[in-house]
Amino acid sequence: MKKSFTLLLISLLSNLLLGCNFFHKTKKIEIALGSVIKKSRDQSGHEHIFVLDQSIPALGEAWRDESGMIWGDILKNTDQSIRYLNHEEATVACKKIGAILPTESDFTRLRIYMGAQSDLYEGYTPQVLPNLYRKQGEKILSNFFWASTTDWLHYHLAYIFGGKLGGFGIVNRLFADDFASARCVVLKN
Repeated sequence: MKKSFTLLLISLLSNLLLGCNFFHKTKKIEIALGSVIKKSRDQSGHEHIFVLDQSIPALGEAWRDESGMIWGDILKNTDQSIRYLNHEEATVACKKIGAILPTESDFTRLRIYMGAQSDLYEGYTPQVLPNLYRKQGEKILSNFFWASTTDWLHYHLAYIFGGKLGGFGIVNRLFADDFASARCVVLKN
């Protein structure tokens, strides 16, 4: 905490006094010194960096991963409760803010960044992104997120991602009753 505050302070002072920016490049993303970052580890111990990205305020607390994808927070109602939607409503809600629903592949990449094996959710630890799960009394419950990916054989079915355990399910696209929400994404290069 002290180190990141010091970096932020140095960055702000240098920008104010010298009128210049200092940047650090890592893989495909550029991080300004002083940026808020979070790290996750995959199965091989490799660190993945997520940068707080407030370039699209409608996404809420959003984090940009190494691929350039900005992961928005869970969609919420005006009272800040979780906004449950069916698949079509989730698609439209994301489109209204200039975003899309992530694909099954996007969620797979995310869970790998968070420790899972590519084809399994074993090793997955929910980290970095807010609201992957919720507490209800003593229980910790998964939040479920629609993916844009539909079942190739049954178009009325779409994939959902479980934020607590990192698993996938296939659900009727019309189903919404206090079950699935959306986490909109934007790809920035």
